[in-house]
Amino acid sequence: MKSELFEQSNLEVEAPQRFGLQNSQMLRVALGDDVLAVKGAMVAYQGQVRFDHEKAGSMGKLLKKVLTSEDMPLMRVSGQGEVFFANDPALLNAGNWGYGALAAVWLLGMVVGAGLIARRLPQERLAPAVLLSSITGGAAVAIAASFPHIALALAMFAVGGVSNGVASVSMRSLIHHRVPDQLRGRVFAAYFGLAFAGQLAATALGGVLISALPSSRDVLLVGGVGGTLIGLIGLAWFAALPADARAPKVVHLPETGPVERSIVVVRDITPQEGAVEPEVLRSAEPSA
Repeated sequence: MKSELFEQSNLEVEAPQRFGLQNSQMLRVALGDDVLAVKGAMVAYQGQVRFDHEKAGSMGKLLKKVLTSEDMPLMRVSGQGEVFFANDPALLNAGNWGYGALAAVWLLGMVVGAGLIARRLPQERLAPAVLLSSITGGAAVAIAASFPHIALALAMFAVGGVSNGVASVSMRSLIHHRVPDQLRGRVFAAYFGLAFAGQLAATALGGVLISALPSSRDVLLVGGVGGTLIGLIGLAWFAALPADARAPKVVHLPETGPVERSIVVVRDITPQEGAVEPEVLRSAEPSA
């Protein structure tokens, strides 16, 4: 694991006290009595150490935590040895409630972008809207990662959510207007398949970057810058297309005349076994 926490300047500092500050980010605790810590703060330990989830205790205490926003998940650390806890300021300084707020703001932005902005775009602006949304959303994430403050992160995530909603609806509208009816289902299936494959690939790449980069903030920064660059490349390619290729082409169905209603009577004229054949009337031959 690569992290600034494990550099030479951040090695263990021996101290007789039970709680010893190793550096500005790491705290060493010598176990004796049980210790309560925030889940995810432990970065290393040595000895026989046990970690247990700390429950709320009762329904009254649980309601108190919910109403007062004191809902930070805790763990009880017990045993013998030393445990090292760290606070990574390279995240977004949001806390658990902040990460939930970031997700909620992003979803709200998607609703606003899809329902209030994308549906009002004319046909000739759908393709540029998809590319500009990638640029705007990527830049918003990159700004949130570059300046880790919860207020700024909430604002930038709202912008990113709006961009996501605009891009999603604009892409679907673009397919609806420019693809013939007989091919529209296949194009939609191909689009959703590629989008799902891209999300899986991005998730896998994020896992690799988390283990390779020093902090999670760097992963957000890479994702934001990557989205911005992809949007810029796409916008440059779109601007280089001929004017007739950029113009919207609406596919119209051929007009058909009204179908007249009529009643058709079908009779079975197949001769059946045992049926009496009708006599054939012949006209009398003229006498000589």
